[in-house]
Amino acid sequence: IVLFLINLNLGLDKDSIDTSSLTGELDKLKDAVNDLDDGANELNDGAKKLDDGAVTLTDGIKTIQDGL
Repeated sequence: IVLFLINLNLGLDKDSIDTSSLTGELDKLKDAVNDLDDGANELNDGAKKLDDGAVTLTDGIKTIQDGL
């Protein structure tokens, strides 16, 4: 994303800015940010499932220990 912004900045001509092209690039950037947010949410969901699995495993170990 940073390289994209640097390239976008270097490519701008102050006398003639194509706003339709700029809008398209901003839309792409917005989509990329949304994709990153979705990925972060999926990672968070996965972490919660791992945590739930660890609790289940711990409970199972306690049950086995109680049975011994």
